Amino acid sequence: MVSCGGRGKAGNDWPERGCAAIIPPAVNATEPHFEPIRTLGTGASSTVELVRLVEPFAGLEAGSEVALKRVRADLGAREREEAIGTLEAEAEAGARVRHPSLVRVLFDGTDAPGDPYLLLSFVPGRSLREALDEGVLPEPLVRSIGVQLSGALAALHAAGLVHGDIKPENARLCAEGTAVLLDLGFASSADAAAATPHRGSLAYLSPERARGEPATPASDVFALGATLYELVCGVHPFGAPKTGTTPEATRDPTGLGTESGALLRSSLERPDADRLLASISAARYVPPSHLDLFVTPFLDQLLEQVLMRDPAARPSAAELTELLREGEASAWWRERVDVARQVAPSLRPERHLTRLVGRSREMKELESALESARAGRTELIWIGGAEGTGKWRLVSEFAARARTSLSPPLYLYARWNPTAESLPAGAPLLLLHRWLRLPTWGVPGERERRLLTKFVGPDTTRTLLDALTREEAAEGARESVPAALARWIHALAADRTIILFLDDLESAGPVTRESLHNLFTALGDVGGAGALILLGVREEARDATASLHRLRVQTERLAETKEHIRTASLHLEPLTPDDLRELVDELFASSVPRGRLAEVLWRRSSGNPGLATEILRDLVRLGHAHPPDGAPANAKLVLDLAPDELPKPRSLDRLIAERLEALDPRDRRWLERLAVVGGRISPEFLLRAFPPGEGSGPGEVNSALSHLVHAGWLVPVARRYRFSRPALREALYRSLPEGRRRRLHLAAAMALAESPPEEAGSDAEFQEAFHLHQAHEWGRLLDLVVELIQSQRLRASPRRLLALARRGLDAQTALGRTGPSASEEDRRLRLELLEVATDAADRLGHRAEERRLLDDMLALDLDLDASPAEGARLYLLHARYAASTGSFGFARGLLKNAVDLARASGAAELESETLRRLALVQAQVGEFDRAREHASRALDLATGTAQLALARLAGAQIDVLTDRLEPALAGVEDAVHSLRAEPLVPLGIAAFANLLRARVWRALGRPVRAMASARRAVRLARRAGERRLLSESHARLGALLLDLDHPSEAEAELRDAQLLADEIEDRRGQVLAQVWLGLLLLEEEDSDARAMIQRGTDLAHEIGFYRAEAFALATLARLDRQEGADPKDADTHSREALEITELRGAELTDRIVIMGTRSLILSELGEARAANALRRSLSARIAKSNSRIRDPRRRARQLEAMQRLEAAVLSPEGPVLPRTRVSLDAR
Repeated sequence: MVSCGGRGKAGNDWPERGCAAIIPPAVNATEPHFEPIRTLGTGASSTVELVRLVEPFAGLEAGSEVALKRVRADLGAREREEAIGTLEAEAEAGARVRHPSLVRVLFDGTDAPGDPYLLLSFVPGRSLREALDEGVLPEPLVRSIGVQLSGALAALHAAGLVHGDIKPENARLCAEGTAVLLDLGFASSADAAAATPHRGSLAYLSPERARGEPATPASDVFALGATLYELVCGVHPFGAPKTGTTPEATRDPTGLGTESGALLRSSLERPDADRLLASISAARYVPPSHLDLFVTPFLDQLLEQVLMRDPAARPSAAELTELLREGEASAWWRERVDVARQVAPSLRPERHLTRLVGRSREMKELESALESARAGRTELIWIGGAEGTGKWRLVSEFAARARTSLSPPLYLYARWNPTAESLPAGAPLLLLHRWLRLPTWGVPGERERRLLTKFVGPDTTRTLLDALTREEAAEGARESVPAALARWIHALAADRTIILFLDDLESAGPVTRESLHNLFTALGDVGGAGALILLGVREEARDATASLHRLRVQTERLAETKEHIRTASLHLEPLTPDDLRELVDELFASSVPRGRLAEVLWRRSSGNPGLATEILRDLVRLGHAHPPDGAPANAKLVLDLAPDELPKPRSLDRLIAERLEALDPRDRRWLERLAVVGGRISPEFLLRAFPPGEGSGPGEVNSALSHLVHAGWLVPVARRYRFSRPALREALYRSLPEGRRRRLHLAAAMALAESPPEEAGSDAEFQEAFHLHQAHEWGRLLDLVVELIQSQRLRASPRRLLALARRGLDAQTALGRTGPSASEEDRRLRLELLEVATDAADRLGHRAEERRLLDDMLALDLDLDASPAEGARLYLLHARYAASTGSFGFARGLLKNAVDLARASGAAELESETLRRLALVQAQVGEFDRAREHASRALDLATGTAQLALARLAGAQIDVLTDRLEPALAGVEDAVHSLRAEPLVPLGIAAFANLLRARVWRALGRPVRAMASARRAVRLARRAGERRLLSESHARLGALLLDLDHPSEAEAELRDAQLLADEIEDRRGQVLAQVWLGLLLLEEEDSDARAMIQRGTDLAHEIGFYRAEAFALATLARLDRQEGADPKDADTHSREALEITELRGAELTDRIVIMGTRSLILSELGEARAANALRRSLSARIAKSNSRIRDPRRRARQLEAMQRLEAAVLSPEGPVLPRTRVSLDAR
């Protein structure tokens, strides 16, 4: 028995968790008595023994096992002194810090001879190094260890200490999974660490410590990251092999061994240690996922963050604890995922010049299949498409996104190549080769045998290894190579969902085809597996060989007979014009007519991405597309030829005609049915619409669909089918005789009317209306239209409402329920249909149709005295058209009549609507007092959430125009708040609210906030189909981008606004786009500036858009100065601008430009007194506007912004408007 014969002290109380029976709370005690059991280990300066207490001590019962740490007896005097200091440091650290994952110092004392010792809690189990000797640890355990050890480090760091020697040898893992950090001998304060910068283990130094800097909390975090890397990969991060080296290299990558002591000793003896230090200093390492495909993207990227070269870029120990604990649910990870989905992910197996466009539908199909695989099914999907449609690109992007999910799958891929035919199982064996990380001609060894045995057992392992070494299967082998591969896939999927992709199978030889046939059969036999197997085939070669066709039929039959297998086909269709616009926007400068270029590119390429890319490459190769002169090579391209001069590809018309002529009668009959059905090609629907004849059954439908898929006419999409090319359907539909076409439409309509509950809904009813219209079933159509308009008027898009109203009007005409003989009920219904159609046409900007519908309303010859409400609605719709096309004076007169009639009708809702519209028009022409009065009355009469929000927004718009910015912002926020509680409010109202909010924030000097609101307005207006609102949103977003000094992006938005305004005859929108675009061109000294601004000025004058006319005239005056024109021109333009402003008013920002420009011109004309007086007036105006703002921060920001604008305008040099450069990536 040993007793403490000297002095000592016991540890403090601490509540424990984890191995609570082993590390109990301490209690006061005088001295421990114990007996030795065995030596646990010997280090460089101390030994640790396992001892047993012979009597209770520190809350532990007699018989408890604890650890005794002493200084080694064989040390020299100097080494002994250092060792004692280390022991004392550990005792001090243990007394200052308590944590469940930190070794517990129970007693610090000296024995009878005077030798110091520590009594420590004993952590059973093994060190992390010992655990590593048996292989890598599973990631969930590694994460748990990371949480515990980083928590212990956080406790040390909070106490002002650094550990200084984090490594696998200094942490133990008990059977319950509790990790405990040991050896606090190097723990010290920051000051003490600075005095001894070279303490620690070489392999786990951080880059800054490798350069001779002292230990810090950040260096502890780095060392922990290196330890976690080693636990999950089995190799040290800075001794790990480069990609492509043999697996044997991973076992001793540096030749120094992976044990810290070996590296430390060898650092003095071998030059390889210098390389290790250089790698650590540069923080160069292979990402964990490149060494082990099972490492999740979360841990992969978290270790990347922890092992950053810059200490400031690493998370703290406390942050690391939370990140590991929260995992994929952490805000840090979700933010990285969001970014990864917008830019090229680093996990792609190859890089691309541009991001993937136009494949959202296909991506959703793959994501849906992956979810099914996660549920335990085997998904077999054939991915087909014409050459150049990008199968490989699509799957690479899909896998990269999937790897950022909360449950990342394993992704393996391979392309068929002629060499694969020399393998016993052809191309499928390449997937196993990649999973084992074998080099191109690598031979599997013991590592591969152990890994495979872990998943599939020794017999299957032997079969697969023989296949990889190209050896014949042993005589009497129990299973074939495809069966062994199926078992391997099943075992992988049982551990984790997998994605397997084999491409270029249209060229596959007999070995690969036979192997796939046997593999699919084996997968059907082994049961469900969480696997998504993607098979890439070029469309033109889909039926090139009978064997490939046999494979496709086999997968379909498997899906029919095996519940755990589902097969599908995914056809890559051509890109849309919008898709190619996205591509063009990425590549070309804003000065290029990008919309037109994208349109022509789409026509020339038929939407084939490969062909489109070839055209673009030819433009570059021939010098027609190039960076601007003097610009860097990676600048966006300019175009030296007109878009219409792009080369034309071969037309598809002749090919389609040839295919139609070759159809047999049965296929043509089914294709004609499908051409009428359109987007609802599902077996269930077809059975209802076209019941099989006598002696047939559901099998006829499925057989016909399957045959048409294999023939290339159809492609499966989830549970439905669609034509492989839209042009095929259009050609078939055009070829149908009128009578047969109507009969088929009627059959489709009847099937839709009988839809089961799970398929019923407004979408099915809209489709039913379409088919009834095409079938000329007018009575049933009219009843359905009335029902749909009543239920869907608030929620349906204007495009759908317009189509629905058109069909109702056609039905009324066909039924003879119009004209003088029509009943009062029919007349009212026609008026309602015309109102719905006119409203939708106005929102869509279909001006020609809007004019025709308004004329039809006038032809109804309404009796305004008998029905003032009808008259009010008629005047209101005419006024909306007048206002939309910029005829504000005419609109004002119409609205006054509408208000009178609405008031006479007693309909409060209608009166509120007419008053609101009148207020907006009066505000446009500068009648602000009357406008505010009418807006207030409109708010009083408003009913319903939507109308209340619109009335508040009208008042807010008037406040914006009169510089009452805080009331305007309050009105907008009130409207937005009310909209959130009402899900049926049209998106157009939300878009208008965000547009107003953008104008307020810009006037308050907050352009970044304004830009965010303007972007939302663009998105919402586009979704709502509100094209006039979309045009203005584009224009104001362009102006904001100009404020933020992004002229290229501003020009793109303004040109989009101008194009859209031209299309919908929105003259007010044309003015905004032309004036702001002209201002941009003016500041860039573009020769087109004057013509652009002059067109905007003339149009603003024509339609009475006075505020825009005044701003445009001031801009022309500045252009006169810049071009050195006759001073009289600048004098005239600036004087007219000021006169309009004094009469009609202007927003403060516009007023500053107008008054400042006039003052500048007067000064240059020698009229200093008038110029100074105008400047004083402007300054007073700014001060008055600013004084209305109560919030001090807003007031200060607005004053600063307006004064900056004033200074810029009064300056004879520089831009008209001041610029604030802000990164668009940071928005």
